[in-house]
Amino acid sequence: MTRKALISFFCVLNLFTVVFMNRNEWFGNPMGYPPWILRRYAHLVGLDNRWEMFSYAHRFNWKLVFTAKTESNKTWVLPIPFQSKRGFWNRLIFDFHAGKWWLNLYGSQDLRVQYSDFLCRTYPMVEGEKTYAIEVTLQTQEILDRRVAAEKGHHLGKETEPELLELFICR
Repeated sequence: MTRKALISFFCVLNLFTVVFMNRNEWFGNPMGYPPWILRRYAHLVGLDNRWEMFSYAHRFNWKLVFTAKTESNKTWVLPIPFQSKRGFWNRLIFDFHAGKWWLNLYGSQDLRVQYSDFLCRTYPMVEGEKTYAIEVTLQTQEILDRRVAAEKGHHLGKETEPELLELFICR
């Protein structure tokens, strides 16, 4: 009896989770964001709409750039993976996880703010001056369609101007 009840509960919970997580697409957003526990459950069991394993590739490249700003308005590109020269062993052994981390940073403002806070604590001084803020910019570059690329002889379009995503003031 309890086994049937647990299976029924699990089925109802999963159906409710799918509807609740996709309500923005189906019904608009009448209730705001879902509670964190339901979002976490949906992500863990694969019921949210964040999986992109078999989706089409995006038609652009993107790059996040984290720079430290001082009070005298000097900027300094931080020496972190993907935006500084790294040795072979750093890239091979230590930077392997950075690709997934940067995918998460690209899609989440909360993570970018938390990472900026971490960078403020990691790099409190820049060129002898106190770090005032961390600036997060996004730069994109279009990947041309196959036919257009064949005509032009290259597959990348022009890079866009950097777009300021966040300016995190260090505490």
